[in-house]
Amino acid sequence: MRNDPDLLLGVLGVAVIAAKGEGDYAAVVRLLNKMLKEETDLSGRLLCLRVRAEAKFELEDYSGCIADYSECLKDRPDQAPVVMLRMRAYRRSGMTAEALEDCAHLLRLADISENRKAIKEYRRLIEAGGQ
Repeated sequence: MRNDPDLLLGVLGVAVIAAKGEGDYAAVVRLLNKMLKEETDLSGRLLCLRVRAEAKFELEDYSGCIADYSECLKDRPDQAPVVMLRMRAYRRSGMTAEALEDCAHLLRLADISENRKAIKEYRRLIEAGGQ
């Protein structure tokens, strides 16, 4: 049982939640690095990548954040929340063209008129250079 990968992932998952609750985002990244070495299930990997990207965003590691979100989108490009979060990281890092590309991608994914309106407003803010 000591080498049980499911048990390891469970323990690491609890540690991630605790570290995130304490705002120790560097610890979250370290723990998720370990989890990603063990996780083989696509859904589990995508979840780990997403949480690690959020932690990297909090650490202002925008390039690492963008890389993790991009990895999530390779297998499932229709994840609107991930596209939105990556767009936010692009914008925060000053990568306006990339943020606008993600905005266009979101508009293609949006199926509810209220979402389209919000995304268009966000695009307007990016183009105007607002934070």
